[in-house]
Amino acid sequence: MGLAVSCVLIVEYASPVPVLCGPEGGCSLVRLCWQQRVPWLSLPWVGLTAFAVALGFLLLPTEKQASKILPAVAGVSALSGLSLLVLQRVMCGAFCKFCIMTDGAAVLLGALVWFSRSAYKPATAAQRWLFGGGAVLLTAAALFLSPEAPAQGPLGTPSGPLPTVLAELPEPIAREQRPGIVTIVEFADYECPFCRREHDALTTAMQPFGARVRLVRKQLPLTGIHPHAEPAARGALCAEAQQRGDALSDTLFHTPEDELTTENIATIAQRLGLEMTSFRHCVSSEQTTSRLQDHRNDARDSAVNGLPTMFIGHERFDGYIDAPVVRASIERAFAGPPDAGTAPPDAR
Repeated sequence: MGLAVSCVLIVEYASPVPVLCGPEGGCSLVRLCWQQRVPWLSLPWVGLTAFAVALGFLLLPTEKQASKILPAVAGVSALSGLSLLVLQRVMCGAFCKFCIMTDGAAVLLGALVWFSRSAYKPATAAQRWLFGGGAVLLTAAALFLSPEAPAQGPLGTPSGPLPTVLAELPEPIAREQRPGIVTIVEFADYECPFCRREHDALTTAMQPFGARVRLVRKQLPLTGIHPHAEPAARGALCAEAQQRGDALSDTLFHTPEDELTTENIATIAQRLGLEMTSFRHCVSSEQTTSRLQDHRNDARDSAVNGLPTMFIGHERFDGYIDAPVVRASIERAFAGPPDAGTAPPDAR
């Protein structure tokens, strides 16, 4: 089970439009949390490797070797599973149901190996073919179904993921389009480090096009791991109501994450010249809560899984892309959408 779920997560993380992890569920929150803290480490691949090694130890030793190897396998397996379960909650403030399955499998494996170690019998040839062959097939399937995973990563690399070209835009994205204008729809969170980098890339890339390019920012605060993201999102929505959304958003993206409190956001809004009575009322109003929920619904209906996610014309980008990639996508959008399912040759 641990091997199988690890393979599923490898494919899920590499998919341009993941289908198992919702935009704000525990799966996405834990995934984003780990990627922000250890961006160089892919936990699904760690899980796959660990379970494959454990399986190898179980299948290969003789009874004499097993007396030395199996207690270590049991201890490492159980301790690793328990540690990752605790770290999910402590570091990420959420639980991923798929991670619970893999971590729980590690704990269960450790317990079963420990309590049955005295009755161990070496694997038969049939068992080695069945379980060893199954592990090889699962790993091969993960490699085959996620060919871009090592190069792209779940949230993209500094050069950015390749776009997914859409013949038909999701309804929330389609309704934002305007004739003669290239519309960029971005789903973002003010505490997300990738979103902060993306803001600067967007600002640089859009500048030469002036009013011919329009940015629509959808607020998707990941409250499970970013405690200040929702106050910032509410402030941005209320600044939009006074036609100062871009100015406030720019300041929020350049404000340290731990300073994005309601009080500090109000101070920034006042410094930018917003009318504060209506702003303060707006921030705490049910109408703003409803608008924020509308943005969350738009993320769900657009199959948004990670942040940032951007739609530029008919191209979708999952993860950070730098300014040249944004600019090239805008230029392609002015030329009209290419055939669906293809990646433009000059996408980078």
